[in-house]
Amino acid sequence: MQPCKQQRLHTAKDGSNVRPKSSLEKAIRELEKMVAESRPPAVDNQEADNSSQGVKRRLPREIKLKLAKVARIAASQAKGGISKELLNRLMSILGHLIQLTTLKRNLKVMISMGLSAKQGERMTGYN
Repeated sequence: MQPCKQQRLHTAKDGSNVRPKSSLEKAIRELEKMVAESRPPAVDNQEADNSSQGVKRRLPREIKLKLAKVARIAASQAKGGISKELLNRLMSILGHLIQLTTLKRNLKVMISMGLSAKQGERMTGYN
C-alpha cells in the first residue's frame, strides 16, 4: 500500500483551487504585468501615423531585468537553450517592443552573463 500523495492547492481570489506555478511561469507573469503597465494608452490613428516605425527605442530597464530573470530560469531548466515555444510566448508579450532576432540575441547575452555571474559568485564565495 502506497502512501497517499497530496497536491498542494492554493485558493485563488475567485475561490477556485489552482496548483502553484513554476518559477519560470511566475517570472513570465511578472514580465507580462510589467509590460502591460509600461504600455502607453491607446492613441488615435492620426497620432500613430505621425510616429514613424523607423524610430528605435531601447527596452525599459525594468522590462530588461524581468526578461533577464526569465532567460536565466529558462536556461537553468532547459539544458539546450530556449525553446521555440518560449520564444513565441515572449514574442506575444514583447512583440510590440522588440523584434525576434533582437530578442534571441538579447536572451543569449543575458543567459551567458547570468551564468558567468553565478560562476563568479561561486569562485569568490559570495552568495
